[in-house]
This record gives sequence, C-alpha cells and structure tokens, in this order.
Amino acid sequence: YTLRVTLNVAVVAMTTYYPVTINNGTVVQVQDFNWNSNTRAVVLSSFFWGYTCTQILGGWLGARVGGSKVFGAGVFVSAFLTVCSPPLARVNVNLLVASRVVQGFFEGGTYPCLQALWAQWAPPQERTFMVGVAFSGVPVGTVLGLQITGLIGSYLGWPAMFYVTGAVGLAWVFVFWLIVKDDPGQDPHISDQELKYIKDSTGNS
Repeated sequence: YTLRVTLNVAVVAMTTYYPVTINNGTVVQVQDFNWNSNTRAVVLSSFFWGYTCTQILGGWLGARVGGSKVFGAGVFVSAFLTVCSPPLARVNVNLLVASRVVQGFFEGGTYPCLQALWAQWAPPQERTFMVGVAFSGVPVGTVLGLQITGLIGSYLGWPAMFYVTGAVGLAWVFVFWLIVKDDPGQDPHISDQELKYIKDSTGNS
C-alpha cells in the first residue's frame, strides 16, 4: 500500500511551482510538470483501471499457481514500476499512466490471493486473528506510506519517493519469496508436529 500511495504524495511536489534563479539573477517560478487538473485526475485514477480487473483473477491464480508466487509477482512488478515512474513521467505522461494501469493490474491480484495462502496455512480456530494481522497492513501501509514518502520528498526531492519505496519493495519481495511457501509441506523449517497440526486442522493433505 505504500507503493500505491507514493504518487498521491509525489504529485503535489511534481506540479507545484518553486523558485529558480536564472543566469541574469532573475528569480522565476517553475514547475516540473505542467499538468492541469484533468491530467492529474487521470494520473491518479489510472491505477484503479487495472486494479479492478484482477480482483477475482488474483484469487483464482493464487489457488492454482500458488499464493506466494502471485503475491510476490504482484509486489515485484509494482515496486519495479514505482522505481521507473520518474523517468517515465519525464518522457511522457501517457507512459506514466500506462505504467500505473499495469501496476494496478498486478497489485489487484495480491489482495485476494492472500486468501489462498491462509487456506493452506491458517488453522480455522486461528484464522481470524492471522488474517486480521495480515490485513492490518492495509491501513498501516497507507498511513505510514503517506508520512514516510512526504519526509523523503522533503529532504531528497520527489524522485527519491519513488526510488526509495520501490527499492524497499523489491528487497522485500526477495525476502518474502525466500521465507513464505505456498504449502506448509514445502517449508523446510516446519516441524513434523506443526505440519501435522496444520494439515489436520485445515483438512489439506
């Protein structure tokens, strides 16, 4: 969710006028992107054009391909495109819009495919708590993302908002793929007793 809201904060700095001193000493007001309100609306809403397309598809793929694979791929693509956002925006706003549509498409599948993971891992009597903790990342990521990206932009400039959050997302994905397995039986660190308990309680064999 931090990856999702980075642009919401950055767009303010990207389109705000700031003073620049030119060669003759004159101070002029400039902005990095001269986007009108309609363009800004398209840029900010384009994420959800792709996001709405994969709500059902994400759960279906998670159940068949594997929740960790689909979830990780979604975050990886989203993080990679976040890093690419500044140069894409400088080339053409349409490229940024297209990248946001793709980002939304891949992120849209992450939310439902988590259910496929919990169906394999979470015993019914513990599932409510586990799912609640997992999905608490939605508001936490949104709130922290808005605050952290704002601080990054204040000290390092708006491009750093994308580079830092995207880099963290990419690093997180590789750790996630190393640790999280689609099925408890694939985890080399789980004990036989834990595996039997999970399999028996979830009814998965």
